[in-house]
Amino acid sequence: MEVQTIRISKEIPKRQANAIIKKMGFKINVKPNPQYKNFHSYRQIQPNKFIKDSFRVKKINKDMFMIVGKLKT
Repeated sequence: MEVQTIRISKEIPKRQANAIIKKMGFKINVKPNPQYKNFHSYRQIQPNKFIKDSFRVKKINKDMFMIVGKLKT
């Protein structure tokens, strides 16, 4: 399973959320995704690179979760 996206609650300031993402070793998106009103969203890999029904949500804590899936071969 590979990380497709990380989402962090907007209760955490953007600057702090960016620091968390960097500390975890993930990349920070240049463009914010306005689709998610309550979360900062950090896409790591495009969804079309994954097997369609392989996505799962992994909760990290009350303010953060990851969407993971199996990459196409």
